[in-house]
Amino acid sequence: YLNHCPHLGIPLNWQPDKFLSLEETHIQCSTHGALFTLEEGYCISGPCRGQSLTPLNIEITEQGEVYLISQG
Repeated sequence: YLNHCPHLGIPLNWQPDKFLSLEETHIQCSTHGALFTLEEGYCISGPCRGQSLTPLNIEITEQGEVYLISQG
């Protein structure tokens, strides 16, 4: 997902590569604690409830490399 909270338009993480809730079951916005499902990026709790994160098209190679696929 794009690292962009739909509520405030700010990055989701408070430290580099820290995006998950303590239980590692949801993506969590560090600013106001909104929780998003891992599978759909749908907000289930917080001020942006009912909104979704913006998905990104990626490709993962057999070697585990991750590439962003252009939308154009």
